[in-house]
Amino acid sequence: MKILVCLFFYINVFFVYAQKITLEEVLQLAVLNSENVKIATLQQQQFENSNSRFNSGQLPELQLQLGTSGSVNNTNQTFVDGRELVRTGANASNTSAAVQVVWNLFDGFGMFHRKSLFESTALESNERTYQQKLTTKIIATQSFFSVLTTSEQLPILQENIAISRERLELTSYRKSIGLSTEYDVLLASQAVIDDSISYLQLENLQANQILQLSRIVGKSLKNYQFVSPTKTYSVSTLEAVKQQYYANNPFYKEALVRMESAKIRKKSLMATQLPSIDFVSSVSLNRSASEAGFLASNITSQVQFGLQLSYPISQAFDFSSRVENSQLDVSIEELALKRLENDVSNDLERRIDQIQRLQQLVMLNKETVEVSDKILSIDKSKLDLGQISGIDFRNLQLDGLRRKRILSTSKLEELQSTVELELLLLQR
Repeated sequence: MKILVCLFFYINVFFVYAQKITLEEVLQLAVLNSENVKIATLQQQQFENSNSRFNSGQLPELQLQLGTSGSVNNTNQTFVDGRELVRTGANASNTSAAVQVVWNLFDGFGMFHRKSLFESTALESNERTYQQKLTTKIIATQSFFSVLTTSEQLPILQENIAISRERLELTSYRKSIGLSTEYDVLLASQAVIDDSISYLQLENLQANQILQLSRIVGKSLKNYQFVSPTKTYSVSTLEAVKQQYYANNPFYKEALVRMESAKIRKKSLMATQLPSIDFVSSVSLNRSASEAGFLASNITSQVQFGLQLSYPISQAFDFSSRVENSQLDVSIEELALKRLENDVSNDLERRIDQIQRLQQLVMLNKETVEVSDKILSIDKSKLDLGQISGIDFRNLQLDGLRRKRILSTSKLEELQSTVELELLLLQR
């Protein structure tokens, strides 16, 4: 009994002085410290940096060439008349520089298709970042409610232990006056032991749940008190929920972008079958010098410009198969989008139905607890009048606590379901 009193005092002190944390704070920490979210954000920045007019080929390309070479020649010549000519250490050098500008004027509008494809890729990456944030929030929400459910069950189970101990004391007293047997005392003792084991198991489960949630948010939550959300969530009709999902959910929006990207790739492929026209302009400078008993130097400069017409003949041989594959890509993305819409419709309908059933269950459990409290109040009067025994009254108290535990669990299940649905309909 002393141990139980100390434990009760410790838990009360903990709840008074423990720092509180809400679901909103947990979600913020989870997104802020998630490595997956950080990776997705960095990848998004990479794709956004690649989304430029230069990479799509809309801007001129400047090429700079610079080269130099040198040599030392030794020559020994013998002529038919006997003369000999010897040259040693003859130096020769050549230096050249050129600047060339190439500007694609027309490539079958391929440059515009490539720019659109870069934009689509950046949008896909942006939606994947939102996906990772949403997934992180869903996981954190589930873990938070697991901890919250366990935290709310522990005080009820602790009260259950106290009542079981009182029932054991009453049974022992009744045995001493011959109203109960040793068997009754053993049953009451076993009930106290079972309740104590259940409490320790639940306490161990809570510690593991808190450890898991701490890993998700990147911060130790061991000494925190978890606050149940107080916001009232409302669920509208299925069609309204669908429209909100399609407008905000990153998984659906990424599917739309993928389908548009497939169409853009097909247009870009068609553009490769048209000739390409490039404006080419170059300026070059060349200097050469040699030394063999005399100095010779030659400097030339050249300026060129014109139009260059090119057509990739090699790509024409498998053009039909590539066009067919690109059309198949479009069809695949359209079917994937349709499948996603069907899955979304079924999932949202299931979630709404589940929430409505949980709301009904909560209402019934509330009514049950209210009726149980009224019955317990009447039984308390009967106990005072000696019409029922203390053991019978304790049994009724335990039954009332069981109903309260069921009510607490059902309320949190309903709240968790509505929170997860709200996250899927996330407003950005």
